[in-house]
Amino acid sequence: MIDRTIEVERMEHVISVFGPFDQNLRLIEGELNVKILDRDNLIHITGEEESVLLAEKAINGLLALAAKGETIEAQNVRYILKLVQSGRESEIPKLAGDVVCITAKGKPIKPKTLGQPTTGEPVMTGGNRGKRTGISD
Repeated sequence: MIDRTIEVERMEHVISVFGPFDQNLRLIEGELNVKILDRDNLIHITGEEESVLLAEKAINGLLALAAKGETIEAQNVRYILKLVQSGRESEIPKLAGDVVCITAKGKPIKPKTLGQPTTGEPVMTGGNRGKRTGISD
């Protein structure tokens, strides 16, 4: 068993990452079999070495997304856990992508996975017209 500590600059990012009633925190703890505690501006992670290192990478990635203004939901947490477990944590910053479009009610639509920006591109640029969407010229 090891213990790692992450120092955080802004507690509102921690609150965003942990989610309502700490649901995202419980998701990370359950998936990686670690124990996570926050005290003052520190996050303590305890568990088996590999699990603690994965949890640390996931939390750092989620904190980085929160710092960029991204809303952290359970879907984000599960996706980031999968990225970290597959050794692709370097791709986490790409998730804070640009807004694809704005809904009629003013809500921004953003890609939720790494593949979505490229799959949406032909639709946005008009490429592949008629092939993927069934719309013809």
